[in-house]
Amino acid sequence: MLSSSLDLQLPASTAAAASARRAVERCVFVSPARRDDVKLVVTEMVSNAVRHSLLMDRAVITVRLARSAQHILVEVVDPGPCFDMPPASPTPGESEGGMGLFIVSQTAHRWGVEARPEACRVWAELRA
Repeated sequence: MLSSSLDLQLPASTAAAASARRAVERCVFVSPARRDDVKLVVTEMVSNAVRHSLLMDRAVITVRLARSAQHILVEVVDPGPCFDMPPASPTPGESEGGMGLFIVSQTAHRWGVEARPEACRVWAELRA
């Protein structure tokens, strides 16, 4: 059973990641010991949604944090097309950027991608 949660609806803009990060700062259910990791995962996932999902003006990204006794779940849902999970490690020199989901994979206990009708959900679970 989840004990605490936070739901955000953010415009898909370059300011979305910073807004989500500030919300994590104010989350009383994210312990100070885990706050930096949660902020890092949220920042990478929201930035990825804005950058790679071909979102148009007025699109909205949903960010959800939920805490149980053992885990903190981070979900980012956007109306853009979904993608296959990338390899476990990025290919050096393959392209500019490309480290965001690798960072998520190294920081989170587990993570994944789920294609939904009309949306893409990326989630990560961190140990509380």
